[in-house]
Amino acid sequence: MWYILGNHSRIVLSKLCPKTKQFPSFVSRNIRQNAKPEINKPVIQGDFLQAPSWSDLIKPAIFTGVFGTSVMTGAFIWKYENARQKEQKFLDPVIKYFSNLPPPPKAGEWRRQLNEFWNKLHEGHKLTFGIFSINLAVFLLWRIPAARPFMIKYFASNPAVKNNCLPMLLCAFSHQAPVHFGFNMFALSSFAPPLVDLMGKEHFLGAYLTGAVVSSFTSYLYRVVTGTAGMSLGASGALFTILGIYGTLMPESEWSIIFLPMYSFTAENGIKGLLLFDLVGMVIRWGVLDHAAHIGGMLFGIWWITEGYKLVKPVVKLWHEEIRDKVTEIVKRR
Repeated sequence: MWYILGNHSRIVLSKLCPKTKQFPSFVSRNIRQNAKPEINKPVIQGDFLQAPSWSDLIKPAIFTGVFGTSVMTGAFIWKYENARQKEQKFLDPVIKYFSNLPPPPKAGEWRRQLNEFWNKLHEGHKLTFGIFSINLAVFLLWRIPAARPFMIKYFASNPAVKNNCLPMLLCAFSHQAPVHFGFNMFALSSFAPPLVDLMGKEHFLGAYLTGAVVSSFTSYLYRVVTGTAGMSLGASGALFTILGIYGTLMPESEWSIIFLPMYSFTAENGIKGLLLFDLVGMVIRWGVLDHAAHIGGMLFGIWWITEGYKLVKPVVKLWHEEIRDKVTEIVKRR
């Protein structure tokens, strides 16, 4: 049984009042209360208080298209090459013999035990641990007051600023609140391992990263349409992509809410419920959660696993038949 969280969501950092120019709410409450007046100044200036315009979407749209196409194509080529190498090891007896030799022992008992533990881990758990480690490092950086201007610039998405492309990706690894961080990482650990089994680590990682950027773009688009200023962060745009893929591949699997594990429902109904909830949130403009990012991530996951992946197949075929052979020939000539 897989658990869907009641609040594993990308959060909107603030709902500003342009008249009063209220200080952003994501800055630590303790910092605001205890800091000296000369230190307790807004670290966001100018564009943060302005509602985004349609022209602010040009660069993010290009970034989303180029990033998504490159990452998903690269993920499939990476997966193809890994499969080809495994097949070569299986067919070539010499390569097979040397590849099956045990690795040299690590120096030190603790290193040996750690290496054995890591090698025994499931591929999905290894990938989950890597994503978790990045999120943990970013979460700890938010705790450093001197690093806040840097974190706000690169790890919180905002369409109204000049630097509005790279944060579309980086904000998916960014959590400022402990509860937000814990819920999202729990959701990741619940859904990632079984999906890595089904999709492969390469395909999963490509979908996760692309879903993060696509969900950020849908959040940007919603802000422009509604004229809303502010920033958002969190992994839920990418997580909703994973939920969409999971529910589409296994619609009859059982989900339950973490706080009510006794009540379960199918993944298909869970997807419908989440989409309805976020759609209502968008209509009433409930500013606590980034509902547009949730919907964008979910719809991208459903579309990708049903139709989108087919667009990559001709590219992988071209890589197999022409590009890889040409590259191999050039390397041999050198």
